[in-house]
Amino acid sequence: MSVSIPTNLEDLDRRVQNRLEKCRAGILCPDTLKEQALQLRQNLGWTRDCGLLIAAGHQPVLYHPGLLMKDVLAYALAKRYNGVAYNIVLDTDEVDLEFSFPALMDLDYSNTVRGTSTWPVQKRTFRYGNSRRIVGSLEFTEKDRAGLLQACDEAARGLHLVLNPASRRNAREMLKEFGRSIESAKSILDPSTELRRLAHERMGITIRDVCASDLFDSEAFLYFASFIAERSDKFRARYNLELARYRKERKIKNLAQPLPDLDEASGELPFWYIENGIREPLLDQGFEEALEAARAGEGKIYPRVITTSLFFRLFFCDLFIHGTGGGRYDRISENLISDFFQCDAAPFLVATASLSMEPRADLPVESRTISEVELDLREIRFDPAQFLSSECTLRAERDELIKKWQQAARAGQDRSSLHLEFLKLRRKAGLYLKGKKKELQKELHRAHYVEKARKIYGDRSYPLFFYDLEPLTSAAKSIELVRQPEIVGR
Repeated sequence: MSVSIPTNLEDLDRRVQNRLEKCRAGILCPDTLKEQALQLRQNLGWTRDCGLLIAAGHQPVLYHPGLLMKDVLAYALAKRYNGVAYNIVLDTDEVDLEFSFPALMDLDYSNTVRGTSTWPVQKRTFRYGNSRRIVGSLEFTEKDRAGLLQACDEAARGLHLVLNPASRRNAREMLKEFGRSIESAKSILDPSTELRRLAHERMGITIRDVCASDLFDSEAFLYFASFIAERSDKFRARYNLELARYRKERKIKNLAQPLPDLDEASGELPFWYIENGIREPLLDQGFEEALEAARAGEGKIYPRVITTSLFFRLFFCDLFIHGTGGGRYDRISENLISDFFQCDAAPFLVATASLSMEPRADLPVESRTISEVELDLREIRFDPAQFLSSECTLRAERDELIKKWQQAARAGQDRSSLHLEFLKLRRKAGLYLKGKKKELQKELHRAHYVEKARKIYGDRSYPLFFYDLEPLTSAAKSIELVRQPEIVGR
């Protein structure tokens, strides 16, 4: 198990307090930004007595523990700062909904695994295709429902092959509850939302959900987009400079990583224009027309990756929680905030978690590595006497030959006769080690089997059904229990 959460809470307290003090002093520039941010939060039901607004967010996928850790941490920090936790559902991204589950097939448990046995790392039975259409523009059809329910049934039927009794009992219960919720699902967002809701109920946490599309339909976002478009040359120059600096520091040669530059020749903006559910890059030349269409409800302007995070941190929240991927982007945007917007944004932090599943007790999951066993098989072929008992005369002959070989090498003498003696010794010793060789071959089969097992039981990307989630709440307890009542919302 691996859980990554902030450990320097004093530094986090200082960053949050510093942000709030600057907000109260009106340092956010331009002044309209502060007014728009307040109006946006109030439109979503936030009031000053709600305290700090802690936010995390992700696309509406079937959450694994690493993604759920952001929700858990948001809840814990909201309690620490007497605030409220939000999850931003990024329904403005492309569709990518997939359900995978662990599966075993054709195994022999008697002593080892047959060489022809197969154990797929993942068995994927439901996938909602990745297209250029955004999530919010798609329905959850009866075909989708049937496919997802079938995947739940197949996953539940195979649990006895991979998990221990307690783990598979919990997984079956959660799969059954999830299946019941899918029966009434109407939106493509519902599977992700329902899975998170089930996990939240089990862990006793509360998170408010808000769709990114609602935030991006706001007047605050249109103001944000217009502010950048009016200064697009400066933004592109600063944005591309920060990307170049990031690549240089990390020795990245691929110009598409972590993000491509904004094209200066075409006047590319860091936004998409959405019409009929299809997103296209937005350019300087078409911005005013797109803005009019957005205000009239005939089209939409949505941000790209960097501007998504920038908007949330400038206009929506007091503290933002990233996963490891999103954390890379905000390391690029920090100088953009200070140099382009000339203000402070909400601080961010990065959280993630990797949990292992609990396998059946009769499935071997420990062994030496494949390379270690293969090394012994090589040694038993070329130097078998080393595996004999130290009391064996052949072992003593081998040790003596090695000494003579080393002495001859230092003296520059011919060693061909010693080589012939080694060959004779190897043939003799090999006769006594046929059983040992068979044991090593069996161990090699086991090592291959265990390597596949580790890939499955160490896989962090399966949906939440298959994991014990208690370590996530335990990891956040130390944060939740230390209250900070003196820090209040802006």
